[in-house]
Amino acid sequence: MTLPAYPGRHATFDATTVLPVVPPAGAPPGRPTVVEAAFWTMVAPAALGVLGSLAVAGFTLIWALGYSALELYLTAAVILVLGVGANVAWFLLGLRMRTGSTTARVGYAALTALGALVTAVVCVPLWMTLVPLVVLGCQVTVLVLLFLPETNAWFRAVDPISPVGPISPVPGPGSPRR
Repeated sequence: MTLPAYPGRHATFDATTVLPVVPPAGAPPGRPTVVEAAFWTMVAPAALGVLGSLAVAGFTLIWALGYSALELYLTAAVILVLGVGANVAWFLLGLRMRTGSTTARVGYAALTALGALVTAVVCVPLWMTLVPLVVLGCQVTVLVLLFLPETNAWFRAVDPISPVGPISPVPGPGSPRR
């Protein structure tokens, strides 16, 4: 889709609407390559997660055919729905972050912290560490890339609702005069 040109501004596609998002006049001319690298580093484990969920659900279904066990069919369905659904949601969060959403960036940081906790509590004691640690390494890399000074400046310029400075109190009784 070709977006209209705006003098002195660039337009990006907002994943939640069909309208272009035009950053304020002081915004940088384009998305930093660091944000692009963070997006693709975030998408790679999600894509592998979808393929892994499909493979595990498929093997569970093959196993279920041999035993005719209803529990195995239900397990395959749960693996398929939760595994694919979670990874697609992760991808959509990445798309939102790529458009400059500060909320998506902070949400990504919170989910990465939760994922690190789950990896530390569940996977490490059970010695199932290779895949979760690789995914966690990718997530931490993305987190570092998303909070570099260059990306901080870009997110502040692109996202109009991100707080730029401290919020001053409303003048009223008892408030200091300026």
